[in-house]
Amino acid sequence: MASNLFDERNRTDDIDEAAKIDEKGKEILRESMKYYETAVEADPDNKEYWRSLFNIYVTLGMDEKADEAMKRRQGLINKHTFQFSDLVFT
Repeated sequence: MASNLFDERNRTDDIDEAAKIDEKGKEILRESMKYYETAVEADPDNKEYWRSLFNIYVTLGMDEKADEAMKRRQGLINKHTFQFSDLVFT
């Protein structure tokens, strides 16, 4: 899992080793990104897929894509959030 590699990277004092571990973690994220992008195509209303994509994009420095994923997720949260003002009393 990429998060375990990033934890290991953060614990090492060897800069070269940290760079190697970081790249391994990013490789895993790039591979995961493909699956999550396919998943959101199949289920675009799944806010957890968008959250995962946001985290991947941020870690990989893909800021525009991260912003898009965050907006998509927030839109889904807002869409599905119950609001008292939505009630109609007759």
